[in-house]
Amino acid sequence: AALTITAFVLFIVFRSGTSQGFATLLPAYFASLGYTAAEFGLMLGIFNFAGALGTLAGGYLGDRFNRRTIMITASFLSAPFAYLMLHTTGPAFIVSAVLAGMFLSMPHSILLVLAQELAPNNRGLVGGLVLGFIFASGSVMAWLEAIVATNVGLAPVLSVVAFFPLLAGLVGFWLPATPKRRPVTVTAAPAATAAD
Repeated sequence: AALTITAFVLFIVFRSGTSQGFATLLPAYFASLGYTAAEFGLMLGIFNFAGALGTLAGGYLGDRFNRRTIMITASFLSAPFAYLMLHTTGPAFIVSAVLAGMFLSMPHSILLVLAQELAPNNRGLVGGLVLGFIFASGSVMAWLEAIVATNVGLAPVLSVVAFFPLLAGLVGFWLPATPKRRPVTVTAAPAATAAD
């Protein structure tokens, strides 16, 4: 139980460190590159909209395949695209931002389901705790990243933060796998008799 809880916490912290760090620092980063507010607003909109699609896709895939495998795979795949969206422009940026947003958000809904399965009698409370911790840990990580960026610059900090999901993917191997589904047995109703 302690290992599972620790894995949950670290997985959330590393993922939130990237997603919330990007949401907080990317506007300043894009402004430093010369983009106008309208331009980087559109760029961030693409990234965030892709995140919404990723959450939906993660829930769909999590209902059909091994959830832990999806979370680990999405974490590993998100890192290179998160890095690329910092250093590309035009169509290449759009592709990398869409894929980074989708893969970063894909484990979100699966995390809620896994946590609720671990505490089936307190699903609402556990769901609230997971969501609250995602936002709280992401906010703290973004604040720490902003402090470091003030001293060393936005580009190097964001470039490192982009690879936090790799650490989340490694931690994901200690998360619980999808429980085996029990076969549903259907009992036939007794045949009616003449007396009935």
